[in-house]
Amino acid sequence: MPYLRTNVNKNKNVYYQIITSILFFSLALIYCQGIVSLAQRSIWFELSISVLILIVSIPLFKKTENFSEIMRLIVLETYFNILCLITKLSPIEIPIWSKTIDYCFCFFFFLQITGFITSQIKKKAWFSIPISLALSIAIILWRLNGSGVRITNNNEIQFWGGNAPEFLQIIYLLWLLNILFVEHRSLLPKLTVAIVHIASFIIAYNSNEFFHARILTASHLFIINCVIIYKKQDWGGIYFSSISHFENFKKKRIYYLTLTVSLNVLAILTLISYMV
Repeated sequence: MPYLRTNVNKNKNVYYQIITSILFFSLALIYCQGIVSLAQRSIWFELSISVLILIVSIPLFKKTENFSEIMRLIVLETYFNILCLITKLSPIEIPIWSKTIDYCFCFFFFLQITGFITSQIKKKAWFSIPISLALSIAIILWRLNGSGVRITNNNEIQFWGGNAPEFLQIIYLLWLLNILFVEHRSLLPKLTVAIVHIASFIIAYNSNEFFHARILTASHLFIINCVIIYKKQDWGGIYFSSISHFENFKKKRIYYLTLTVSLNVLAILTLISYMV
């Protein structure tokens, strides 16, 4: 009887984990879509989402592990968000304005990529460096094939000739999965962080302003995490949005090594197929 009771409880926990993960993912999709939609509707909504919420939230920030890295990302992505606001208010039809803003976005991507690679070197996350380099090259190729920044009729921001090309978005997804399930595998089996950022990617992928939508939502999610720390294992309960099988990526080397090698190979092949 104790054995049967244990199995019943275990099955209940598995169902609860799956159901809460699906519900949380659904809410994350709705939330991220809401952020992007509000930003497209009014520059004042975008100002509130990207800047005012940050100012209000800073006194409520709680320090956790890798807090300095998260703050670096918030500062850098806030720079990007402010630059997007300036873009929407600027006469970008004037060549000098467009070129200046173009260079400012180039500077952001340079800081973003070098920041990630530097962090990976410091953490000795050697298997993460090839995929980051592949992403860097993809962004450079995108920039070389286009220039200028434009605002669409739907108030979307596009860089360097239009939305980010498909191959770049695919490489970005592979890079993101490596960050979530390899570099930050210590957060597993809790999936709250992975879920919200995958939801953010999906919303960005289905928009016509991939990087604007992705960074706007991602920076907002980082801010929220600094306030309520939804990455903690016991947030919402130990089994809430937590799939036990993902524990293997934390405990068994073969799991995360297989995943990171696979993601690296796919990213490099995607890049090569585009270049060829």
